[in-house]
Amino acid sequence: MSKISAVFRPMRPSDAEVIAGLDREIFGSSIGKDALINEIRLNPLAHYFVLQEQETLEILGHIGLWIDEENAQILNFYVKPPQQGKGYGKLIIESTIEYLYLHGVKNATLEVRPSNKTAFALYTKYGFKVVTTRDNYYDNGEEAYLMLKKL
Repeated sequence: MSKISAVFRPMRPSDAEVIAGLDREIFGSSIGKDALINEIRLNPLAHYFVLQEQETLEILGHIGLWIDEENAQILNFYVKPPQQGKGYGKLIIESTIEYLYLHGVKNATLEVRPSNKTAFALYTKYGFKVVTTRDNYYDNGEEAYLMLKKL
């Protein structure tokens, strides 16, 4: 694996159009550019980050979470498909966990598709455990695993 030259930083309003496009490409939908801007500007619970390549400034990945006192919910997380398998996902998760520790978060939760074996393996590697299943959670009827990490 080549050396990672990327920076994990807070999402800026100027990133919203790119993130909305990536959301649509990866998830099939997005809350949209304006809603993303409102989230980062107006929602005190929202904490959105991007992983950006240092030389080209390309956005390689994104994570969004809400933090409510000692609890955090990971809303979305991905690495752009052409950049997957290069260690960027690990960098985003490690950076997020460090951020949560620094902000006194005790519990972090997320939902993941059982069919998303790569994401499930990554979350498990970093200490997330399945606590329940949510039936018919996704648009296609697939269930979701609710995973929890005690920090």
